[in-house]
Amino acid sequence: MTKQIHLLPFTLRECEEFFKAGSVPMTRQQIMEAYMVFGGIPYYLTLLNPRRSIAQNIDDLCFRENGGLRYESNLLFSSLFRNDRKHSAVIHAAALKRGGVTRSELAEIKEIGDNEKLTLTLAELEQCGFIRKYRSGASDKKGFLYQIIDPFTLFSLTFLENAKLPSWSGYIGTPGYYAWRGNAFEILCLNHIPEIKDTLGIRGVETMEYPWRSKSSSPGVQIDLLMDRKDGIINLCEMKCSDQAYAIDAAYEKKLLEKIAVFRQESRSRKAIHLTMVTSNGLVHNAHAGNVISEVSGEELFR
Repeated sequence: MTKQIHLLPFTLRECEEFFKAGSVPMTRQQIMEAYMVFGGIPYYLTLLNPRRSIAQNIDDLCFRENGGLRYESNLLFSSLFRNDRKHSAVIHAAALKRGGVTRSELAEIKEIGDNEKLTLTLAELEQCGFIRKYRSGASDKKGFLYQIIDPFTLFSLTFLENAKLPSWSGYIGTPGYYAWRGNAFEILCLNHIPEIKDTLGIRGVETMEYPWRSKSSSPGVQIDLLMDRKDGIINLCEMKCSDQAYAIDAAYEKKLLEKIAVFRQESRSRKAIHLTMVTSNGLVHNAHAGNVISEVSGEELFR
């Protein structure tokens, strides 16, 4: 081997250009919906039938016994890695924790263990875009967290393993569907940090990006994403995926203010905190949105 080429998945904008080049009629909402399942993998996108809806395509490709992607996840791991059992075990463990898993937690699992092979496995999974490695805050000295960021891998583990669902079309609209969609939208946003920073006008500012969970408050507080900036500001980002423009009500406004207060108390950060809403369909500017300093819409993720 003389050279490596690191091929990244398509961004939302590149997905849109790809569909246009293939004369596939897709709205941006539909492209985001497809991305939350298939990610930005061109091969997967070529399998979509333009005469079928996204839900119908998901059923055809993923839930039918002879669907083209029904067993893709298992086949992919076995083709990429010589001995994929440890890789699979790491992915399964990471999928159980939304914000990521530590190396020490992985090492406690019998199928994984703590040795040089684990170091290589984590590096390979990161290089292939299945997981991301991050530190939970500038002052966190406990090591890194490993979080799944590949949409299709997460979708496969959630729904395709052990044939957990008979069909996708029948699942849409259920509480479980909306819970999955919220998580999948967060993963979409993590894969578009440069576009979020560009929208906020901070593309050139050095940042650390990580989710955050309180350690001492009761009830506990969880923050979808913190963008800890070198210029003295932290963007506290809340991600919301909805069919219409998202409207903050009185109860959620109170919850947001509590998150800011708990984070400031526990982190002891002296930086200014900018409440930032990242939404799939924009934000309703009502009386309860006054604390929002900045916002990013789904349209702006196509930069």
